[in-house]
Amino acid sequence: MSTTSSLETSPTRTGSGKTLSASQKSRSRASGHCDTEKSARPNAAHIAELLAIDIIEGRWPPTTSITLADIQQRFSVSRTIARETAQTSQSVQAVNIRKRMGLIAKSLDQFIGHASHVLGITFLSS
Repeated sequence: MSTTSSLETSPTRTGSGKTLSASQKSRSRASGHCDTEKSARPNAAHIAELLAIDIIEGRWPPTTSITLADIQQRFSVSRTIARETAQTSQSVQAVNIRKRMGLIAKSLDQFIGHASHVLGITFLSS
């Protein structure tokens, strides 16, 4: 049984009134930028969601790691927010945290059951 994800998305309006398509939202998420002007700096939950999407879409391969410094640099956030992101990601079983290694991505099948609760993604089996 293989598992695929079906992202049910609708157009999103930005703070400037522009509407983003699903592909534009995905590119925006992948780059670490938020969809609205109000949230110039994403919070830990939002960053954890973006990292989980990176795992789901294959941009962050399982068993590879990123550090808190990587999160800080990519999202322009403080060490505190990076730590909260790590804890949130671990709580939804998307990553393991190892001292001196950072956040290690789990395989999709290891956290797929929890992803739907956090990300609102419906996974369909084929």
